[in-house]
Amino acid sequence: MNIGNIGAKILFFLLPFSGLLFMRWIFDNDLWFILNSGRFVFENGFPYTEPFTLHENINFVLEQWLTDVIYWALYDNFGAEVFMTFVFLIGFCTLFVYEKTCSLLTENNVAVSKALTLAVGVFVIPSFLLTRPQILSTLVFLTEVFFLIKYAKTNDKKYLFALPISSLLTVNLHCAVWPLIFILTLPFIATFLADKYTEIDKEYICEKFDVKPLVYAIIASFVIALINPYGIKAMFFLFTSYDPGVHAWISEIKPPAFEKNFRFFFITLFFGFFMLAKKKIPLYLTLLFLGIGLLGLLSIRNMFWFYMMGTLIFPFAFKDYRFKLFQTELGFYKILPFILLYIYIFYRLFAMETLTPMPVVYILYLAGVFISLIFFLAFYKSNDNLRRTKGFLAVVLPSLIFIHLAFQSMYSATDYTNAKYKDTVDILLENNDIEDIRLFTGFNSGSYPEFRGLKCYIDGRPEIFAPKNSGLAFNIIGEYYDLTSGAIDYKEFIKKYNFTHLLVEKGDGVLFYLAPYDENLVLLHEEVDEKGWIYEAGEVYARLYKVNK
Repeated sequence: MNIGNIGAKILFFLLPFSGLLFMRWIFDNDLWFILNSGRFVFENGFPYTEPFTLHENINFVLEQWLTDVIYWALYDNFGAEVFMTFVFLIGFCTLFVYEKTCSLLTENNVAVSKALTLAVGVFVIPSFLLTRPQILSTLVFLTEVFFLIKYAKTNDKKYLFALPISSLLTVNLHCAVWPLIFILTLPFIATFLADKYTEIDKEYICEKFDVKPLVYAIIASFVIALINPYGIKAMFFLFTSYDPGVHAWISEIKPPAFEKNFRFFFITLFFGFFMLAKKKIPLYLTLLFLGIGLLGLLSIRNMFWFYMMGTLIFPFAFKDYRFKLFQTELGFYKILPFILLYIYIFYRLFAMETLTPMPVVYILYLAGVFISLIFFLAFYKSNDNLRRTKGFLAVVLPSLIFIHLAFQSMYSATDYTNAKYKDTVDILLENNDIEDIRLFTGFNSGSYPEFRGLKCYIDGRPEIFAPKNSGLAFNIIGEYYDLTSGAIDYKEFIKKYNFTHLLVEKGDGVLFYLAPYDENLVLLHEEVDEKGWIYEAGEVYARLYKVNK
């Protein structure tokens, strides 16, 4: 095997993961209460009453405790860049399992598997590869589906060990989505029952497998899930945490609309239904597509599951497709302009100050692609397989890197942590003892101040403050929504909690617009959206007030 062939193999391996270059290299706002929780577990053990707000005696399940601990350990010991590199690697692993699942369904049609993985990476990763527990749980779910398909194809019981392992991981990493472990087995059970008790066309069954080992694995998965700090409460957290009156306010829970950011979802649904009409696709893949597609229609946050698991009908549908581009003969001089473009882009990657800091993992990845491409071009004549792929690689890779330049400069930041309330908290702590501060924060602003040790009114965990979980008769999150809508008097609300300071942002509704006109509130600081990521550039989105007694 010559060095050109090695370079081509590395290049062809890395190509589907180029979509990771579009990952937003920045902390999600919710990460602050995740880090705060992880630190608390390290220092105090598992909490059973809510420890971060002004409220007392709230029943508490830390539903993602293992994720919190992992994230805090990485951030505390290695810093923001290494933590973000971990997120990048989780994305890499997720796309790797997706590609392997595609390869399994295409019967090793490598071109189709890699093309679909690249498409998912480019269109899905920018929106969903965030610093949240969902990236870990999605990787677990996708791996479970891979092994379920392996079992369906081979009837080999060893693949079912993935189910109890997935259950144990999910109930500790992200217990709010733990029931999906069992939902993902339903298409395979339905396929067995359809084969046994109906006259369904056998082409829709594809493989025959025994359902009994699967049932035993499901029972084992339920039992092993009891190994978590909160027992049965964690396992059924989903059913106690969801409250339509609370979650109707949250954008991630709402159904997707046909807007710019979600058109790809509806286009995928359309082509999925088209493929179902044109092909005899295995029943378990059809049910995965329909079931997870329905979850995606019900809630925006479920769309990540749909992209990673529901779209598995496509590799089967295209398994016999052969890309003509791979068979096109292009001479070296015909692809030379693309090579020069690639070299120029790679140079600009390091030369442009607007792209700094460039994460080390990006540099290593791009360097690997670049070196592989050079080896490939230097030795491409020695192998027919290389000649079939050189045009595709030389055209696609420079285009990806070029798009990456614009995307990275737009969504990355010098400070990966995105601590937008840092200045506000610094001002508070410089002029007051932390024990003397009683701070009002709303749904979007509480996580970072709590991370800094301040006791706040609420944060971005609405299910914690609803009566189903809190164990209190009083609905705290309902009170907050009444405050933002003007249903209660904000002055009486301030007196009730004896607030010393208010951190009011646009999402706090009426309070944000009335506070500037209240003579008893002294403006201390304004937060401005300098880059215009969420609001207009230069627009004030939050204000810090001191309450005069």
